[in-house]
Amino acid sequence: MKFIEEERNNILKEYELGVSEGPVPIVAIMQNSLTGELFEQRALIDENIYRPMLGGYYEGEDGRTLLDESVIWWKIQLDKIDNLIETRPY
Repeated sequence: MKFIEEERNNILKEYELGVSEGPVPIVAIMQNSLTGELFEQRALIDENIYRPMLGGYYEGEDGRTLLDESVIWWKIQLDKIDNLIETRPY
């Protein structure tokens, strides 16, 4: 729940989102198939492929995956409330 409160405060009080908003730089260690020599390959991943969280408990996780998980969690919670209301005697 701390994660939810921190993100809420970032958005409402600091006007910041914890999800990256641009291409993500990566460094891949590659190996030459002929010589076996290792070398670095630098690239930018398009923001529509990967949108990592910039900090906190979920740093590095794709923000869209976390949003999907949050929606599922909220649906379960709201369904439980609906079930309690439906089964409550009047």
